[in-house]
Amino acid sequence: MCRTDTQPTTTQHYYFSDHLGSASVVASGTDGSIEDDSDFYPYGGELVFANAVPQNYKFTGKERDSESGLDNFGARYHASALGRFMQTDPKPGSAHMLNPQSWNRYVYTLNNPVKFVDPDGMDVVLAAGLSQSDRSYVVNNLARMYATPAGKGFLQRADQSKFTITVGTGHLGRTDLTKAPPGTVVFGGQTKVEGGNTRYGTITSDGHTQLVAKSPDSPTAPPIQVIIDKDQSAEIGKDPAKVFGHELGGHTADVLNAAEGNANQFIDGVNPKDETSSEAAEKAMGKVPNQPSQEDVQAVEEILKPREEPKKEEKPQ
Repeated sequence: MCRTDTQPTTTQHYYFSDHLGSASVVASGTDGSIEDDSDFYPYGGELVFANAVPQNYKFTGKERDSESGLDNFGARYHASALGRFMQTDPKPGSAHMLNPQSWNRYVYTLNNPVKFVDPDGMDVVLAAGLSQSDRSYVVNNLARMYATPAGKGFLQRADQSKFTITVGTGHLGRTDLTKAPPGTVVFGGQTKVEGGNTRYGTITSDGHTQLVAKSPDSPTAPPIQVIIDKDQSAEIGKDPAKVFGHELGGHTADVLNAAEGNANQFIDGVNPKDETSSEAAEKAMGKVPNQPSQEDVQAVEEILKPREEPKKEEKPQ
């Protein structure tokens, strides 16, 4: 990111961030010299090594108020000295019954600030336009997945991401694994039938593969899509709950972990054809109940509720 000051003369300052987006170094656009150099403690406390220019964009890139020392997260202010927000979470539905860390309405990133950030608001939601029967199919099988400790972790991990992830049904293609050369015919052969799929957009940037997905930084980008094919899942004998675990705990998590591990959302190491983590996710789920409990259905419904846009609050006096 580059900041341009126009007074007293036009000068540029380049910001360099850590994996959380905290502005650790500011360099001069004139000669490349270090103008500001800081490290940040887990909840935003600052350790300053050099400060030659005004610099208010600090912890996870949020603006720090010079008078109060609070960080402006849009919906509310965060106190790095306390490791807590100054106002309660404005979205009641963000408290999940089976996730005790979410019960504290002042908590920052579920008390895991080294791994997660609070970008102000994206969510795991159901795909638009689902029929009532498809909606019930998705919710019930997600709840069956959620009933296992591993499956619960998969869904909560997706819910805590800054990227929007939609979960729905669809018709997936079939891949002919023994395509005949021109002018020949293959009798028999193999066809790959997919039960589920994780879809996302990418672009190539400076030789890197960069994720393009809806987030607070890219509100108009398409979401990451997790799709299950009901008919093909049944055809290949795959439990739909296991299919969701395969995708959310494997392919989807691979993309999230890679993109959230760097400021540019590069996902160079992600291979969509690599089934290693997805197969491990299925295995980690173990035995899945035939029917979800009402408690698990309610917990999944809470997670899938779209979150309201945060409302700006007045700056503290």
